[in-house]
Amino acid sequence: MKPDSRQLDLELIEDLFECHDVELIKQVPLSVNLESDSWFWNKDPTGFFTIKSAYSHLQSVNGSWNSSMEEDVWKMLWKIKAPPKILHFVWKALSGCLPTRTQFHSKHVPVDLHCVFCNFTEESIFHVLVQCSFAHSCWLRSALGVWHSVATNFFD
Repeated sequence: MKPDSRQLDLELIEDLFECHDVELIKQVPLSVNLESDSWFWNKDPTGFFTIKSAYSHLQSVNGSWNSSMEEDVWKMLWKIKAPPKILHFVWKALSGCLPTRTQFHSKHVPVDLHCVFCNFTEESIFHVLVQCSFAHSCWLRSALGVWHSVATNFFD
C-alpha cells in the first residue's frame, strides 16, 4: 500500500509478483480506516512471537504426535556418532524440510512433481529416500542394507 493512503502501489506489486498473483492481490479488500498496522502473534497472549510459543502451537496442531516420542527421537538423533552434515541432513528429512519437488509445489513453485530418477511418482522426501527404485539400488549398495517398510512417510 502507499503510505498514508488507502491505495495499492500497483507499480510495485507488478514489479514483485507474476500477473496471476497481481490479480489476486488486487481482489483483496482494503481496510476503510487509516490506522497503522502492527504485527500480532495470536498464538501467545502477549501478542509477541517466541520460538517457545511457535513450538507449543505446532505441538498442539499435530494431533497424532506425542511430544515425548518426538523428544526421544531428537535425543537419539543427536547422539549418533556421524558427521554433523549427515545429522543435519537427517534432521531436515525427518522435519520435512528437504527441497523436493513436492515441497516446492507446496510453496507455489511451478515444477513438475514427478521424480527425476524414476519419473514414476511424485517426488516426496519419503519417495526419494526410500521408495524410489534409484534409492532402493543405493540402499542395496550401502553397508546398511535394505529393509521393507510399511511406513508411509520418512519420519515413520
